[in-house]
Amino acid sequence: MIARPQALAMMALLFASLEVAAADPDNQVRARPPADALAHAAHLQILRDGANDELRIWVHSVIQIRGRMTGWVATTAGLERCWVEFRLVNEGAEYGNSRCVMAVDPKRARRVLDYLPEMSEGSFRDCSGIIDGAEVTVDGVFRRRRFALNVANPEFCYAPFKELFDFLEATKWDGP
Repeated sequence: MIARPQALAMMALLFASLEVAAADPDNQVRARPPADALAHAAHLQILRDGANDELRIWVHSVIQIRGRMTGWVATTAGLERCWVEFRLVNEGAEYGNSRCVMAVDPKRARRVLDYLPEMSEGSFRDCSGIIDGAEVTVDGVFRRRRFALNVANPEFCYAPFKELFDFLEATKWDGP
C-alpha cells in the first residue's frame, strides 16, 4: 500500500502532466517520452520519421499506481495486443514484464490503420468533466511522419476512439 504523501505526490505529477499538455498545443512534448518508454518496455522498435505506417495505442487507468497497461499495435503485417507491467515512481514510471500476442485474423489490422489519418492530425484534447478514467498514449507513423499524443478519456468525447476501442475489444486473440 502506498503512503498518503506518496499518493498525493503521484496525483500532483498527473495533474502537472495535464498542465503541460494544455501548454503544448500539438501535444508532442509529453507524448513522445512515454511512447518511447512503452515501446522499449514491450520490446518494440521506437518509431521514427521515415518508417512504414503503424499505429500504437496504450491505455492505462489514471488512478492506478501500479498494474498492467494494455496496448495495441497495428502494422500492415498484422495486429498485436500487448501488456506491460508498470509502477508509477516520483516523476515517471518504471516498466516491468511485457507480452504481446497476435490477433487470430491479422487482416483486422487494416481497419485499425484506417484511423491513421485522423489520429495523426493530433487534434484530440482531454475530455473534461470525467472523474478518473483512462489516459491514452497514441504513437504512430503516417505517410512516413511520426506523431504521438496523450489524451485523457477520449472514448467519451471522440467517436473514432470509441469505435476503435469497441473494435479492438471484440477482436479474437491467440493468447489470453
